[in-house]
Amino acid sequence: MQTNRRHYLHGPSLAILMLLGLGVGTAAAATNPLSISSAVFSKTTNKLVVKANLKGAATGKLLLLHGEGGILAEAAAAASQTFNIPKASLGQTPCTVEVRVGDYSASKAVSGASAECGKIPTCKITSPVAATGLMVNTPVTFAAQAKLKDSKAGPLKYEWDFAGGAMGHPTTLSAQVKFIRSNSHYRVRFSATDTQGRRCESALNVTVGSPPNNLPTKVSEQAAPLRGSELAGTAGDLVVIPYQEWSMQHEGDMKSVKNGYMTFVPIVNNLRAYAFEKARLPLFLGDDKVELRYSAASNPFDPVGADSINSTSRNWPLNAMSFDMATVQKTDIWDMFMGRAASEKASTYKSTSWIMDRYSSGGAPEMDEGTFKYKAADGGGGMGHDHGTQPDGDPNNNDHGRYMPGKANPYQANEPQAFSKFVAEDYAKQPASWFTANLIPKTDIDDAGRVNPYTLMRVEAVQKTTKAVLAKTDGVLSSGRDMHCRECHAKGGIAAPTNPPHTRAACRAGAYGKVADTYVERKDFYYPPCVDKPAYFTVAEAGGDPNNVFDQEYAAALNYSSIHEYYDGIFFLTYMQQGGIDLDYFIRDDEGNPDFTKPNPNLKKTLTDAPANCDGCHFSALNNDVYGRSWYDGGRNDVNDPAYFAGYSVTMHRFHGELQWNADKSGIVRDERGVFVRYPWAKGTASPNRNPKTLFPIFGADGKQLPMEENCLKCHGGQREQHYRDRMYTAGVTCYDCHGDMLGVGGAFTKKGKPGLAVPGDPGDPEDAQEGAFRVPWFDETDCGSCHIGKGSDAVLKTAFDTSDPAQMSRKVDLNNPDAARFAVVPLYKRTIEVSATGRYYPTESFPQYPQIINLETTVFREGKDTHGNVACAACHGAAHAIWPNRDPKANDNVTALQLQGHTGTLLECNVCHTADSFKLKDDLDGGIYSGDAKPHILGGPHNMHPVNDPYWWQEAPNDTLDSTPNSPKRAGGVIKGGWHNDYAQYAGKKGEDQCAACHGADHKGTRLSKTPVDREFIDEKGAKKAVKAGTAIACDLCHSLQKSFPAKRV
Repeated sequence: MQTNRRHYLHGPSLAILMLLGLGVGTAAAATNPLSISSAVFSKTTNKLVVKANLKGAATGKLLLLHGEGGILAEAAAAASQTFNIPKASLGQTPCTVEVRVGDYSASKAVSGASAECGKIPTCKITSPVAATGLMVNTPVTFAAQAKLKDSKAGPLKYEWDFAGGAMGHPTTLSAQVKFIRSNSHYRVRFSATDTQGRRCESALNVTVGSPPNNLPTKVSEQAAPLRGSELAGTAGDLVVIPYQEWSMQHEGDMKSVKNGYMTFVPIVNNLRAYAFEKARLPLFLGDDKVELRYSAASNPFDPVGADSINSTSRNWPLNAMSFDMATVQKTDIWDMFMGRAASEKASTYKSTSWIMDRYSSGGAPEMDEGTFKYKAADGGGGMGHDHGTQPDGDPNNNDHGRYMPGKANPYQANEPQAFSKFVAEDYAKQPASWFTANLIPKTDIDDAGRVNPYTLMRVEAVQKTTKAVLAKTDGVLSSGRDMHCRECHAKGGIAAPTNPPHTRAACRAGAYGKVADTYVERKDFYYPPCVDKPAYFTVAEAGGDPNNVFDQEYAAALNYSSIHEYYDGIFFLTYMQQGGIDLDYFIRDDEGNPDFTKPNPNLKKTLTDAPANCDGCHFSALNNDVYGRSWYDGGRNDVNDPAYFAGYSVTMHRFHGELQWNADKSGIVRDERGVFVRYPWAKGTASPNRNPKTLFPIFGADGKQLPMEENCLKCHGGQREQHYRDRMYTAGVTCYDCHGDMLGVGGAFTKKGKPGLAVPGDPGDPEDAQEGAFRVPWFDETDCGSCHIGKGSDAVLKTAFDTSDPAQMSRKVDLNNPDAARFAVVPLYKRTIEVSATGRYYPTESFPQYPQIINLETTVFREGKDTHGNVACAACHGAAHAIWPNRDPKANDNVTALQLQGHTGTLLECNVCHTADSFKLKDDLDGGIYSGDAKPHILGGPHNMHPVNDPYWWQEAPNDTLDSTPNSPKRAGGVIKGGWHNDYAQYAGKKGEDQCAACHGADHKGTRLSKTPVDREFIDEKGAKKAVKAGTAIACDLCHSLQKSFPAKRV
């Protein structure tokens, strides 16, 4: 038995806890009052019995934990405590159990556990032995050992995780890294996994710099749900199923203050949830029956640390004058720049925070309140910005961004917050209703200052009048800030060379730059004159700390703003450095034109200091969908048109995908002026990389795919914070496999595969002029059915698109083919969006308007719903990029499934939503009951499945002639029919197909789709028990002959 005193870090050894300065010593460990005297699983009683002992006066809750994740039970601390846990709640019988009370823990191997427990590999971090006082940006080498316990299950796969402190996730026994974030604790983990999925882990708590101390104690939580708590299937019980709308949400590491041009939308995510009353047909509950609320929650096995919780997005201490001065640095989106000297301010000077900027005319969210969702009351405003005075036409702002649970008293309170609203909708004439909490401003930093992008929210359904809790479940709400530009835009990088190769002729070389100085509206603000070369800045030259990742990214933002200003004559760099400068600061000539060489010392000059986003000009479809902003079009194809300012995805993906390495990769291909040269993809593309000199290669010289760090993760979060982390990542699926390359994602080609070259509004080729003719970002996304064709005997396709398709659009699914349609995202998402052109940066007053209508009818996973009860795909599978199960069984992503059904992975235990007798009658299996399908006897479960592990399906149904109970005298030696599955073996599918074959194979011997996620026990036709191990593909001849599976003729 292992015993140790803990400090909510569940580290590997006492020594490391001592070195963290937590006041833990060997004497404390030797006198640990907590122990487990026995932990036994009985196959006779199907129960786990654990006896815990506690000496002394320790108080609080005594938790019993499943060794592979989840809380099994809790009780008041007592001298002796016996826990009896039924097998149904275990999911999988644990190899070990742990008890915790206060700062103490004890663990013990379970007697009677599966023999598989003895085959789990062993691993250990061997170096460094202690890891305190590490310095930021200083190399440190970690080493580990791992050993197979099953010689037939090699080789082992290794993985390191540095808890968001360092870049990369090495897959070797030894790894050298630099921690790029200072002043925090990091729980470094090394894992080894054999070919059967058995996994070991070793962890080491390290300290980098000087982490914050004297923090408030962890906020209290609402009572936690237990593992497997929704499996009873009792009529009238309620269940809550939370899910996040998306999980790849992240913004950059840069600070917004002062005047930062941020690359993406800062912290925001939407939380959704269902509330069901369990019944034969589960009932959608609305806001007339229950209220849904959320609060911050923790996972006892959180990889970051057992006490990791995120209740507030405020920095600590609360009175810190700025983000830089805080010890817990969560975000600065509510901060305003306060350093402008009075002598520099214009009479109308205004300083706003990022979150205020877009909404300054309609109000501003408070700290710990999410962004407002506005719609224009005045037709839009300049450049398509919406500055209506009423959000969504609602003067009470009921659909404002939600509050963080600690808003009322940060770091002290964790008050449940109400969901935004209840959405009552129907699909296919069936109800499909959910609750949503929109725009929750959660960051990637927990309340102790540690990086944790995947903390939990506890969602509760409460009775409307008494507020009694009726059901509760935890769910991850992702948020990160690992998107980075410094990899290229740091001074000395490929995008900010130390000695810029430009000539004077390159200044204003952009299409708008050529006419910028003649644009009359430029007289509102100061625009700097042309210079010989763009200015680039090191972090120190920008006034920052070279070892501070936020300052590094801010310096990179200065550099990309500088090149934008240099080429296009738009004041990005000047604005970041000086704010919006009043032209009256300059002495004017007799005609009223300012002379930029003659500042007037008697006038103040700065009008405004406010951060902004790149998608303020380069439209993002997310802004239309999430914020309700109007969609404007600045062209996408004619890069020489002065009116050109393309959408965000075109700008970020297609443009950067057009850049090319020069011959020795010392820089990019440039013309004689020093201006970048675009790769002419429209004239034909190379293979395997369509731009053979691309900065973001998908394929190496050998034709094999390169790591994602060489392409998509050069910018997107994933090197430090692993936002794409799900079962598909574990299986080796890359960003390219689903989405395509930079030219594909950037919409270089129309959906029909034609290069997009026409000028916007060109009447001679209207197809190329319309946004809807191209891939629409945020909406035209991957269809699961493009790779998963619905038959377990067939291999999953490697890419979601045909590689011969220039647009790399997700492969269309034949919805009339039952096998093809089984995993397709349905229903097709339909929406009409009006797009209007705008003349914000056009050099005349008469920019022509070309209104467009985009009629979307496409696959959107976050809006997908299965035909089985119209339940959202993400509710049962997890959100995109976080599809369950996570390869770490204790990861926060797995908590929802563990609580609901007792094991990880897709929700597939029917009793989570149904009553235990829901499939007692034969008619209850018919899909028409759930989806309205007119053809009888089509299986009605998710993806046309049968009920999983339901005794009425495989064991005994009403009116079966023989008792199926083992050793029952009523059987009299006869053959057991085996429930309704024998009836349904006779029924053909929609097109006459064998309904069993999709998952069990044409030979009914089992496929990857029929594997059991946990140990099961069945009874064969003669009444003998059949034990089946987790991971076994269920075959029909497990319990009876294959001959019985193949009727002479199917009905």
